[in-house]
Amino acid sequence: MEDRVYTVARLAEHWSCSETFVRDEIKRGRLEAHRFGAKLIRIRPEAVATYEASAASAVQPLATPPVGANSPDSPSMDVCSRILD
Repeated sequence: MEDRVYTVARLAEHWSCSETFVRDEIKRGRLEAHRFGAKLIRIRPEAVATYEASAASAVQPLATPPVGANSPDSPSMDVCSRILD
């Protein structure tokens, strides 16, 4: 990662998200940033790495469906087939 600091716009582009999302994460205290004056915000690469690591560890695996849940005889499959008919 580069040693330069991020602007809100540059970080939003890097993450493929909106600037509003980045600003909200800063407001919530999840992403460390430095404010200079009323509008100038800069985010250090170390803060981005910390955020990304904590976000990655917060992702929970999806629960696996019970055995037989997707079998043709299961009630949920019966409902689906009625909807599709």
